[in-house]
Amino acid sequence: MDRIRIGVLGAGHLGRIHVQQLLQVPAFEVVGVHDTQPAKAEAIASEFGVPVAHSAEDLMGRADAVDIVTPTVVHHSLAKQALSRGLHAFIEKPVTVTLDEAEDLSAMARSSGLRVQVGH
Repeated sequence: MDRIRIGVLGAGHLGRIHVQQLLQVPAFEVVGVHDTQPAKAEAIASEFGVPVAHSAEDLMGRADAVDIVTPTVVHHSLAKQALSRGLHAFIEKPVTVTLDEAEDLSAMARSSGLRVQVGH
């Protein structure tokens, strides 16, 4: 079975937990972590031996899927960018700020055949 290349966007408290847990799932290969605060991403990368991505675009270029563990206000824009690039997206709750944003992502996923999942 081919492993799913997944990148983690967000290196805060929950981002660290997501990296840790993803490394325990044989189906996933963690291809990087990115945060707008590079020191946070570098700390997690060093702790878990995963690469740092210096931008969201860089990370998405390496991945089949993204795990979005950022502040909610950027969930929609990051997920939309991922879906536009043909990537599946896992989004930490809440999915988006508004219902319209959530419906937009749902429509994009349906029309592309990609998966969007929300963590709880």
